[in-house]
Amino acid sequence: MEDKKTRKCVGLLLFLSWLAYTAANVGRMNYSASMVAVIEETGAAKDSAGLVASFFFFAYGAGQLVNGLLCKRYHTRIAVFLALAASAVANLALPFCPGVEVMKYVWLGNGIVQSLLWSSLVKLQSEYLSDRDVGKSIIVMSTTTAAGTFIAYGLSALFVAFVGWRPTFYFAGGLLLAAAVFWFFGVGYVQKNLPKFELKKAELPINEREKGSKKTVYVALAFIFLFAVANGFIKDGVTAWVPNLLKETYGLETYFSIILTLILPLISILGAVAARLVHRKLPNDVLLCGLFYLVGGGITGLIVWLLTKSLAATIILFALVSCSMAAINNVITSSMPFRLRTVGDSGAYAGVINTFCYVGSTLSSYLLGAMAERSGWNTVIILLLAVAGATGVIATAFSPFWHKKISPLIHE
Repeated sequence: MEDKKTRKCVGLLLFLSWLAYTAANVGRMNYSASMVAVIEETGAAKDSAGLVASFFFFAYGAGQLVNGLLCKRYHTRIAVFLALAASAVANLALPFCPGVEVMKYVWLGNGIVQSLLWSSLVKLQSEYLSDRDVGKSIIVMSTTTAAGTFIAYGLSALFVAFVGWRPTFYFAGGLLLAAAVFWFFGVGYVQKNLPKFELKKAELPINEREKGSKKTVYVALAFIFLFAVANGFIKDGVTAWVPNLLKETYGLETYFSIILTLILPLISILGAVAARLVHRKLPNDVLLCGLFYLVGGGITGLIVWLLTKSLAATIILFALVSCSMAAINNVITSSMPFRLRTVGDSGAYAGVINTFCYVGSTLSSYLLGAMAERSGWNTVIILLLAVAGATGVIATAFSPFWHKKISPLIHE
């Protein structure tokens, strides 16, 4: 029977992890939230402004690969503290940049330091949380992206309407510094009072060991990486460019297009809940991804049809696409790494999978802006539809392999 102190420490660890990653999301999504205002003030082309976000995503993705593999060597408490503090400095510095050409290098640095966070958080939670508490963590951490995005876009809309886009970054810098301090002292208390969780590794059949069962896991990971690229491409492409799309398609004020985009993260919070509920009926993570990709693709097809015809319908449909992508993101970046801890290092899995998510994000931030500049928003939406549909078909076709070869190892 666990005592009250243990439960208190578990709750504190979950809260601190949530606070750290929510603050990090505010300190990365604030540029995408403010991009339409930055373009308006500086006169930068869409692809040039999008390149700032691409620099972040590139650095974040590459850093995830390195940190995912090396995080087991880090002192997690200090590493996360330093990453949050360094990200705060980058946020405070960005408003002083003379234009997007300089901003992209500041945001590159922000991506480098933030890339340390996710794999470190998953590693720490994997060490201290029981299987029951991991389930809670998957739900709690799934809200961080939506919460951070909502805060970033909400503040951006407020500040753009009254004083300009720069204060959004000052607020994010302050929030990141506060999160860093809470993390440092709070995790110190947790590590002093919460015993580590004893994990039982999967017992692999002898014939599987002889054939090298790791190859089976590697094959599965290759497909997961593909799903991750598509997820980052659609999820962050929608988040970054919908304010511009609404502004140009419907002639909205800059601040109002940002306010309307707030609906996306609000509804996307439901994605993780939807993923958990559907998983009870379909206990196959890959099939779950395939289902949500196909749903997201179908909804994107409706956007192609309704774009320019109805502002309300366009916003709601984009919100539902975000919800579908949030469900997939929750499965591949939280659920899968924790489940795979029976066959490897959860922190490494989380870092490497997140790397591929941000490969997609890097591509979308620049490519979708360039496509919109040259061919219009309809072409952009058709591309999103094609990516979602194709990935959904591939995931559905691969799901029997996951069920037969991987599920027995991870007790899915």
